[in-house]
Amino acid sequence: MKRVFRTCSIVFLAVCFDGALAAQAIAPRVFRAMAGESRTATLRDGIPSMAAITSTRTTPPLEFPIRVETASVREPLTLRLVLPPATPAGDYTIEITGRDAEGRSISTTLQMTVEGVTLSRPVVLSSPPVILLNGFQLSCSDTASTLAASADTFDQLATLLLADGVEVAYFNNCAYGSDASIEQLAGQLNNYIAALKYTDGAPVDQVDLVAHSMGGLIVRAYLSGKQSSPGAFSPPENPKVRKAIFLATPHFGSYQADNPFAEILFTAGSQLNEMKPGSQFLWDLATWNQLGDDLRGVDSLAVAGDAGAIDGSLNSSDGVVSLTSASLLFAEPDLRTRIVPYCHIQTNSGSPIETTESSYLDCTGPGIAYIDTPSHQSYEIISSFLADNSAWQAVGHPPSQDKYLDQYGGLFVAAENAQGQYLDDVASVELNATALASGPPNPVTSVYYDDRLPAGSYSVSMVSSSAGNLSGSEISGSGGYRAVLFKEGPHILRVQSRLGTGLPGLTVASGSALTVRGIGFSGSTGTSVLANGVLLSSQVVSDNEITAILPATYLGLVSLTVSNSNGKDTLNIVVAPPGPPRRRDR
Repeated sequence: MKRVFRTCSIVFLAVCFDGALAAQAIAPRVFRAMAGESRTATLRDGIPSMAAITSTRTTPPLEFPIRVETASVREPLTLRLVLPPATPAGDYTIEITGRDAEGRSISTTLQMTVEGVTLSRPVVLSSPPVILLNGFQLSCSDTASTLAASADTFDQLATLLLADGVEVAYFNNCAYGSDASIEQLAGQLNNYIAALKYTDGAPVDQVDLVAHSMGGLIVRAYLSGKQSSPGAFSPPENPKVRKAIFLATPHFGSYQADNPFAEILFTAGSQLNEMKPGSQFLWDLATWNQLGDDLRGVDSLAVAGDAGAIDGSLNSSDGVVSLTSASLLFAEPDLRTRIVPYCHIQTNSGSPIETTESSYLDCTGPGIAYIDTPSHQSYEIISSFLADNSAWQAVGHPPSQDKYLDQYGGLFVAAENAQGQYLDDVASVELNATALASGPPNPVTSVYYDDRLPAGSYSVSMVSSSAGNLSGSEISGSGGYRAVLFKEGPHILRVQSRLGTGLPGLTVASGSALTVRGIGFSGSTGTSVLANGVLLSSQVVSDNEITAILPATYLGLVSLTVSNSNGKDTLNIVVAPPGPPRRRDR
């Protein structure tokens, strides 16, 4: 389908050299673009010859201003204007200061009118528009959010989906720069989805998401409403997402992000740090809703590559993400992770760059998201899953049939004291006397992990300078990762409501009786249950169960706390009005 491009008017007002105003008697030219697109302004448009840009300022101010870059396209020293995809519609002034080829100060002012993104209705009316999201980028050859730019990551995927009668859009994180955190990118995705409209003016009420690598973490951060502050979430009431497909997403981190050479080879920044196994960001995502992540009940599927090796263990990764980290078993059944013989990126073209990447990644083969033909297995999975047929179930294989994932799993481990405070001073964690790896220094909690843990039962011992020696037991399963919290005192494990919400995912009904399950609820005095700090009517049934009444006034993300003389514990629950049962086929 053809996308409809709305008007973005750019009017060039004046040019100043060395601080002296020199008005240009040049007729303004109107550039046609929309949010997410880019345009190049040349000397013939009245733009001064800038060799370098020293500063830009957008008015009214934006969290992510319109990007201005120098470019050389036929004519030297031109300007390229890039509108981030979630740029709000409106009128803006852009003040640009730089230097010419002789080093003299030079400036110009532009006026821009931005209109929002509009999409044609899909030919296949049952299929909503698909938004493609790219991952972490070492460098971006095209920072625009156009379908042509999506080819850098997805090659022909947009073209193939359009041929299927599905409308496609591209959310290019390159438009925001490498300094943007994943939480900030998720916030921009929220704005982008909320503003999407069809050409008839009707809002786009539902989308499908196909994300590669870090793009999948942007999706999860969006669904959970992950904020920049540790442990803070503001999930959207209606995420508007029908289906989500994760291509090689490092759900529990990338072992390459933790490689000592990573910060030498790649730009060190928040994105790379957030993708390190055991980071605060990944722990928060893994535990935000009742100590888990249910992906808001969105119909989801993961595609993981196994053409790479980790420490000589063949077919255990895609060269960047381990199979345990790429698996969706933390939120979906075994069948919903499909393992295919691909690398994280294409490394088999024979070019010198790809040959070097192949050696560094220890993976040679096609890229899992670089879809060059309809026979690419990732495309076969994507097209089938989006079309709601079962053909994808015959492509690749699930973790239970994988020689690696059938034996190994992954584990995040953290601890809290009796008062529900995270321990950030854990010196070591051992499972059956085998030490787990320490995650990066985190602002709130120490997280330890193992990417390749044989399935079985383990004795756990932890050493904390504030809490002393802690011990427990844990059963590690195969097929994917789990996040486990060890806690002294009362510990909430699950909250259920007598009434249902009718929504997919893990939700609790307001105005309903609750059953709070856990440990450490009896054998103490003064046990109480609070919702957002307000005391609820409750009764202790046993050491493992409390009943309580949640008033109908509670909606959204609610902090539920159990407190007694032995300590307290707090758990996030997602609360919605009661509703009729809703079933989702798997």
